[in-house]
Amino acid sequence: MNVNNERYFLNTFFTIFLFIPVALILGNFAINLTIYLLVTLILLKAFRSKDWNFLKSDLNTILFIMWIYLLLISIFFHDYNIKNLSKSFIFGINFIFCLGVAFYLKKISFDKVKFFSYIFLSITFLIYIDLLYQFFNPEFKDILGFKVNTIRSYNIFNIEKLLPLRLSGPFKDELVPGFYLATIGSASIFLFYYVNNFLQKKSYLIFLLFLNFCFIILTGERSSTIMNVVTLLIFLIFDSKFQLKKIKYLFLIVLILGLFIKINPTTNERMNDLHDWSTRENNFFNSFLQTPWGKHYKTSIILIKKKPIFGTGIRTFRIECSKDFNIEGYVLSDGCATHPHHYILEILVETGVIFLLLFFYLIYKIIISHIKNFNHLSHGLISIFLSYLFPLRPTGAFFSSWHGSFFWILLALIIFSLDFKVKNNEMK
Repeated sequence: MNVNNERYFLNTFFTIFLFIPVALILGNFAINLTIYLLVTLILLKAFRSKDWNFLKSDLNTILFIMWIYLLLISIFFHDYNIKNLSKSFIFGINFIFCLGVAFYLKKISFDKVKFFSYIFLSITFLIYIDLLYQFFNPEFKDILGFKVNTIRSYNIFNIEKLLPLRLSGPFKDELVPGFYLATIGSASIFLFYYVNNFLQKKSYLIFLLFLNFCFIILTGERSSTIMNVVTLLIFLIFDSKFQLKKIKYLFLIVLILGLFIKINPTTNERMNDLHDWSTRENNFFNSFLQTPWGKHYKTSIILIKKKPIFGTGIRTFRIECSKDFNIEGYVLSDGCATHPHHYILEILVETGVIFLLLFFYLIYKIIISHIKNFNHLSHGLISIFLSYLFPLRPTGAFFSSWHGSFFWILLALIIFSLDFKVKNNEMK
């Protein structure tokens, strides 16, 4: 491929890549289209130039084995149909997307890397503005006119006031802005801070992370709040730039955020819900099993016992849990949903224990690669990635288009960051 063609390819690749945050806001169709366009572009270049170097990664072998394994169990152990096989095929598309994006981000100029860090952070701030507008708008509509329906009445200084328990922001009727901010929002902050080499200005990073945390709490998403706590703990504890004396800042942040949760009636109610079911007369575990999540998990465990080795097939939880049968007084359909609301249970139910072990090995390889190639940008990004995988919280569907895409986007950014160094305002 000549220089002009290479430049044209990189410009096209970069333009599509910049659309990722917007695509996540727009939903499934947009993010699927963006991923498929990037994969098509990467594969066309590989076939034309016979250059498959983007697959040369420490993770390519395990990802390829996981993909082939999914295809084989879909054909031989699951109810064979085109839809089921296509779900397994999509895993391969995602890992090509992941490795390809990581590889070609390293090929673009440093100015473009800085530019995309500004774009990602700008979109994060636009979401902040939109959430504030929706929260204070008497009609609870965001700037685009999307209305949230989780309205409650609160007594504030003896005045009855309506407030939204959860916010949707620009995500239409999906209550997920907190999850976006806890993942891509946090990533945009780390990218902006480290790519632009603000290492001597730690107050910038602390302020941005604190601001992001405040908006995650404002959305009312408990799971995303837990994620962000885990991100900050991993980042602060294991980052040598934030010495032990900086722990005082952590305590100060926690104190301020705790006051924010307590003072804001909507976030206070969300946390009180957790306290209520955890202090019922039954013990903690039995109380949890009566919650929607507990029922999903109980149903998942029953389904895992049916096919523990190979699972029931990707995205089949909704089908299997709807089957009407009773086990020891428990009706399976009581815990039915589109997915188990926990990625480990989802993987076990739908792909079995062997694929889960492969998945854990992949995570192990990622962590080892990070340790061997440690830099502060990769540390920030892997802190987010590990919080995404934090098991003590409800999660979205790992094999879904929207929620699952966050895994691959974060992994692509981590692989890109492993070789990232800035010296004299240039990328090395």
